[in-house]
Amino acid sequence: MKVPLKECQQKLAALWLIGSAALFGLVFLQTTFGHFGKDTSSAWSWLLPTILPTASLIVTALFRTSGAETKTVDRFLFRLAFLLSLFYLGTVISVILAQPLSAAGPAEALAHSNAYLGPFQGLVASAFGAFFGQTESKASEG
Repeated sequence: MKVPLKECQQKLAALWLIGSAALFGLVFLQTTFGHFGKDTSSAWSWLLPTILPTASLIVTALFRTSGAETKTVDRFLFRLAFLLSLFYLGTVISVILAQPLSAAGPAEALAHSNAYLGPFQGLVASAFGAFFGQTESKASEG
């Protein structure tokens, strides 16, 4: 079943922008209150590559998709991209919230998460590639 591209883009953008803002806010508060000590730059060096590439892709797609009002996408691919994004952002938030439980220092706990967040981010990006790559106009649905 096909769904409107513009509506799907808006839902993905809302998810990523709200999720990114929440993550930014958490790390901002942690750095403001000295949670990372002298490793403040390590925390930001971890967070920004974790969220900005995908968030940037979403925002770019919002502004660059001409005729989005008349295009549709497969509902399954949209749901896949949305659910993977939701799970990914939830995992990133969990990494930040679980730092106090780690035996390692806060910055080191973040760095350890790169082992699974990097591949996971690649999976989300692949889902976006499939989602954005298969748009078609309503007229061609037949």
